[in-house]
This record gives sequence, C-alpha cells and structure tokens, in this order.
Amino acid sequence: MLLLPTLEMDLAPYKPLISHEIEALEGDSTVALYRYWQEKRAGDEAPDWADFKFIDLYRIAPVMFVMDVVDPDDVNKLRYRHMGTRIVEYRSLRLNPDLTGKTFGEGDRSYDTAPMAAAYWTAYKEAVPVVMRGDYRTENAFGRHERLILPWMIDGKVARLTGCLDRFPPDPK
Repeated sequence: MLLLPTLEMDLAPYKPLISHEIEALEGDSTVALYRYWQEKRAGDEAPDWADFKFIDLYRIAPVMFVMDVVDPDDVNKLRYRHMGTRIVEYRSLRLNPDLTGKTFGEGDRSYDTAPMAAAYWTAYKEAVPVVMRGDYRTENAFGRHERLILPWMIDGKVARLTGCLDRFPPDPK
C-alpha cells in the first residue's frame, strides 16, 4: 500500500471581513479585475460571460480563478474552471494544489472554509461583487489578503464567478 504524505494541522481560524465595499479595493489585481467587470457590465446587473476574454486579463491571470455554477443549491459543487499559477504556488503544500477541474468542496485547505463559501454564495445568489479582506495563515505564509469575487451571466442567470487574490505583508503591530 502506498502512503501519501499529508500535513496534519488543525484548520486555522479564518475570519475575514466580507463586504460589498468595492471603493476600498487596494490590490492591483482586484482593482484591475473590478474595472474590467464594470466595463463589461455596461450598466447591467452583471456582465455576460460571452464578453469575457482571458487575453484582456493576462497580467493578472496568475492570481485569478474562474468557477462554474454546477448546482444552484450547493456551494460545494462550484467547479474551478481556472486556477491561476500563483494561487497554485500559494497552495503548494496542499495535497491537491491545483484545483482546476475540481469542486470547491474537493479543495483541501489549512483554514476554515465557511467564510469563503459564504462569500462565493453571496456573489452567486445576489449577483453582486463581494470582497474579502483579512489576515491569512497557511503552512508556508501569512499576511493580509484581499479577494474579489464577481458574478457573470449566461442566458440571463449567474453561471460563472471570477475572482482574484492579492496578498500583502502583515500589518506591523
């Protein structure tokens, strides 16, 4: 029997601030993605996925993710269509660092996922931008982060989420 190495650790507490305060975005990637979303939105509730072009966002693609809404009643079934290479690097010590093709529920994490699940679900159900800000701690890094989650429509309903992650040094205390 082959035993795979695992990292034993309790899930770190994770209590980010979850809001709709877009005007306070401070990350270069989150600002770039939000401006793109606004441009494509053109006054609609959320932009149409047909207007999304990865080439327009190639500079921030390493810290982006794209998720498909597979089951409108289960956040754990959101499926990662794309997970940027830098996010995969951030997850390098996880059993499955690249979640592309996997569901949110299949992702192993070093922290409590409830706040992230709530943020994704709010962006999907309410068709609104959601921002998560706070401290993070993983096996190999810690600091502050800003995560932006944005809804995209297909046939008049939210069918995809895009997002990105900016990380910052810890606040000096």
